[in-house]
Amino acid sequence: MQREITMKAIAPVLERNRGSNARVPEYRAWSAPAAGGTLSMREQLGANSSRAVWDLERGRIALTVTEHASVADALNALADEMESNQLAELPPGPADLGEISFMHPAPAPPAVFFVRGNLTIGVFSFGKEQVDVVPFAKRVDDDVRQRATGGRGKE
Repeated sequence: MQREITMKAIAPVLERNRGSNARVPEYRAWSAPAAGGTLSMREQLGANSSRAVWDLERGRIALTVTEHASVADALNALADEMESNQLAELPPGPADLGEISFMHPAPAPPAVFFVRGNLTIGVFSFGKEQVDVVPFAKRVDDDVRQRATGGRGKE
């Protein structure tokens, strides 16, 4: 997805979150609410990035979480991630998911990408059967929101 398209969508969110210091420190993918099924993998991808995979009755769900220094840094990292996505465009995700979200259109494998506080989060369906990732993404978003510290800074 072209960065210009992503930044056009993200710019108002950056402005709206100017001065926000909402942070969720040390949030790891496997500390999220269970996706159902069995947690089959916990992987530390980097100092501030992690992935967890759940094997469901049908299909699998992966969750990636990366912690950034600020909300603005997380939004810029999301733009970077969307730029490296191989799809030409990603439609907006649910309006009530994160500060902003994008998702794969059908028939691509279900995936949703969003920012909540200082975290960039991705939820992916993979395996033989596709799984709707949005309900799980919303549970993760609710969990992150409850754990957030800080909030809006002095303006």
